[in-house]
Amino acid sequence: MCSVIRFAYNKAKTNEGPEQAGMILGFGLNGILSSMPPTLRHEHLAKENSYTSMAMLLGLSANLVGTGDISTWKVISLHIGAMLPSCTTELEIPRLATLVAPCALGLLFLGTHNSHIAKVLLGEISKRYSPLSVFGGGNSNNSITNVNVEPNGVTGDRESHSLCSGKNSY
Repeated sequence: MCSVIRFAYNKAKTNEGPEQAGMILGFGLNGILSSMPPTLRHEHLAKENSYTSMAMLLGLSANLVGTGDISTWKVISLHIGAMLPSCTTELEIPRLATLVAPCALGLLFLGTHNSHIAKVLLGEISKRYSPLSVFGGGNSNNSITNVNVEPNGVTGDRESHSLCSGKNSY
């Protein structure tokens, strides 16, 4: 399986974007992503490409649904501000990856009845809006401050963030 991933990685290396992200997500949905070496996973997440980061987070969690895998949990928790320590340095994380991370975390811990994860995701849903609340700032002491606020002062991502954390809209 690893040779398939290396071939596809080398083929898509020149064509980064939604196509490569779709391929990564497909690997995760088909259970192939677990055989990807951790160094390649890190390369995909370090590119700062929103589509690729989102696909890698969702693919890893879809590949390991309900397992609560610790190494995957560590990777996903880097993208959720509420799970970072209060003295965290600023990280350059794609904005869309921070929106998808709660959904990925929920998939990873599906059916495990982990109370800590449930508290974190409930906190993400019920968090009051502030310009930094989506990214871990605002009500907590985390120092992630890279926020794109629209001119009228409202972020369009807040509802997406709540939905990915598990909020029902009906």
